[in-house]
Amino acid sequence: MRRHVLISGARRPDMYAIKHRLAIRSTPTEIFKAISHPEGLNAWWTKYCEGHPVVGSTFVFGFTGGFEWTADVTAVDPQRMIEWRFTDAEPDWTGTRLRMELTTEGQETWVSFLHDGWAADNAHFRHSSFCWAQYLRLLRRWVEDGSTLPYEERSRA
Repeated sequence: MRRHVLISGARRPDMYAIKHRLAIRSTPTEIFKAISHPEGLNAWWTKYCEGHPVVGSTFVFGFTGGFEWTADVTAVDPQRMIEWRFTDAEPDWTGTRLRMELTTEGQETWVSFLHDGWAADNAHFRHSSFCWAQYLRLLRRWVEDGSTLPYEERSRA
């Protein structure tokens, strides 16, 4: 089955996307810090991270096992959205786009998560989708009550 995904304004019928949406009881300002600044990302996703949420800058995302991936910031709207394109990562991730958009509804802010540009609906794609759901729950915990898990325990949360 082929799926259509919008990538940088062009229709790509051969690409796949991971999509999630979750509500967080916090302000867009607090959530934006958690999804776009190294201190926030390190609290729920990465082991270490460096970068600035400015279009054209490069982020380094560090994980265990010597994995260090890079991604360029391709779009930013402070308090509303950030997007990266992975330039050096696992082969399935290289070239993919990670985007998080924030919208407010009542007392909650909704995070619309998109990781698109996957070439195949393979085991790594499915595993990454599952892991993203877990990590997004950790994001919510971090923003709502400040709780975090040691990096080594996050994939089992």
